[in-house]
Amino acid sequence: MGWKPAPRWDKYNHRYHVTVRGKRYILGRDYAKALRRLAELLDGQDRTNSINVMIGDWLKNHSSNWHDNLAKKFHLFLTAEKIESVASDLLERYAAHLRNAGLKPQTQRHYVNAATSILILAKRHGRIAHVPFKPKLPPIRRRPKDLDEASLRKLLTALQRPGLERASRLIRFILATGCRPGEGRLLRWEEVRLEQRVCLLDRHKNEHHGQNRTIYLSDHAVAILHEASKGSDRKGHVFFSSRGQPYQPVVKDHFPTRDCMRGCGVRRRVW
Repeated sequence: MGWKPAPRWDKYNHRYHVTVRGKRYILGRDYAKALRRLAELLDGQDRTNSINVMIGDWLKNHSSNWHDNLAKKFHLFLTAEKIESVASDLLERYAAHLRNAGLKPQTQRHYVNAATSILILAKRHGRIAHVPFKPKLPPIRRRPKDLDEASLRKLLTALQRPGLERASRLIRFILATGCRPGEGRLLRWEEVRLEQRVCLLDRHKNEHHGQNRTIYLSDHAVAILHEASKGSDRKGHVFFSSRGQPYQPVVKDHFPTRDCMRGCGVRRRVW
């Protein structure tokens, strides 16, 4: 497999160019766009199974700066290593290259997955005979989400401050019952059975799977619900913001833990 022609950088005019069959073409200043233009240029000619064509085909279906960076990393690796054919250990060598560069495990996964996607598309188009086997990647070690005892004490103290009554009720209810944050946010009075001391939920974590959930209420959880029912007609959501709407998911900045934790100096999320 030949990897030429490849875009070359003109340091005087600050742009990429390529020479195909003795004719010079200007490809622009962006590396990934230069690859796409080169692939389009080769459409009308005798297309070889080059790296430019493979990556250009892939970028046609993945047009974003994020995918451009993923493809450029793989392209630079292939050209720097002067790889002339797709061997069965190509992805393994690429993963070792990323690992030696000191990239984080999650970043390594992004680059290897993109390279695998490029090669799968190349095989689908008949440009390569087989897709190299995907190597075993290092596991992603996530930071623990649990708060230490001192931070949890700060958070519980902050929940007693004036002005945080609404947010305090929701967070204390989640801590008292062990329910999921989304279940606490979207809890409705129709699902609450104070006499039986349970909450019956027909919503699932996954949209089409799962079973109905039963949340058992402790004495503290029952007291929180009685507190939330004061001045309420017990219709709609149990916990809501000052705007009268249920709190947004944790990915939003409106979730009540943000202000509480920032106010007490805790920087790590509870969930």
